[in-house]
Amino acid sequence: MRGLSHFILSVLLTSLTVVTFSAQIPELRSEIDKIIKYDTELDIDNNPGFIISIIDQDSTFHISYGNIYSDSPSLPTAYDIYEVGSITKSFTALLTLALEERGYFSLKDPVNNYLDRNHQNPRLGNITIHDLLVHTSGFPKYPDLFGRKMKNPQNPYKNYDKGDLLNYYSGYILDDEPRIKYSHTNYALLEIILEKATGSVLQQLMRKYIFNPMKMDNTFMTWNKESDIDLSPGYDKASRITEPWMFKSFLASEGVKSTAQDLCSYINFQVNDDIQGGLSNVISKAQEIQVPNSLNESISSAYGWQVFSRNKDGYPIFTYTGRTSGHNAFIAFVKETKTAVIILSNSVLGTEDLGLQVLRLINYNWKRKV
Repeated sequence: MRGLSHFILSVLLTSLTVVTFSAQIPELRSEIDKIIKYDTELDIDNNPGFIISIIDQDSTFHISYGNIYSDSPSLPTAYDIYEVGSITKSFTALLTLALEERGYFSLKDPVNNYLDRNHQNPRLGNITIHDLLVHTSGFPKYPDLFGRKMKNPQNPYKNYDKGDLLNYYSGYILDDEPRIKYSHTNYALLEIILEKATGSVLQQLMRKYIFNPMKMDNTFMTWNKESDIDLSPGYDKASRITEPWMFKSFLASEGVKSTAQDLCSYINFQVNDDIQGGLSNVISKAQEIQVPNSLNESISSAYGWQVFSRNKDGYPIFTYTGRTSGHNAFIAFVKETKTAVIILSNSVLGTEDLGLQVLRLINYNWKRKV
């Protein structure tokens, strides 16, 4: 998380020659080609394929590079399904706010309130749902001894179940380190709370309150080898095909699978007030700054988003990234200019530098105004 923050700040502060273009794919692709060649370290040869989706107010563009399959020509499309990794947290945060609005709980409620008595931890009585959402609980990135149940590092969550997580929680003792820590553990605990409070499983809740209202028909959380849904193949750094991630817990942290088309719908809801409908209040709340960065005033956290601002006059940039063993995902948007960039890659190799550069391009070197 810290590395991403420092990287994005360096991009925000670097000059870029921007060509104002008419909204046509050939011209746009030409500018992106220049960015890839001169302003990023993206290794095209070792990145099998990726798709860049660009939202520019009422227009959406999809630009593909490489191949879905490393051994055959097959351009990525807007309907190919990718694992989005930690971008899942933005969905879980939105779902949590939607359920709070419906009275299932308050963000001020202690976590202990939603656990069985034998899993409650009296030492953690002050940790709330809000703390889990904004990573101020103090929990580490992964539970202690998480690795002992990991039989395959490329499928890390396959064998760590909710019982393991609850046993960890009930015995945890807070240390004296800073409470603000980016932690997958927080969102794994949120999954248990949401299911306990509603009596429904996470996948059903997400479908009912988020995916369906946002018309995300090809976005889902559960998948297995017998499923009739085809995931895009993922590749590791050695260009070997990886296994899709399986979950017995941590689904709320890492489990969403989606398409470029559906993620464009998701982001359109983030930037267009007039289509939000019953989600208007929770989307607005999700974008409110919750935790300023103590080391840099340009970095903050909202519910499920990192937020960056170049200066006091600049519009905030909401962003998040996700990575699994074989897929990589990037989202960033500027609400005021209704612009966004989404990149989905079937490689563990990152594309964050490219995504932010493209967002800067369509925002005229951050000088675009409403």
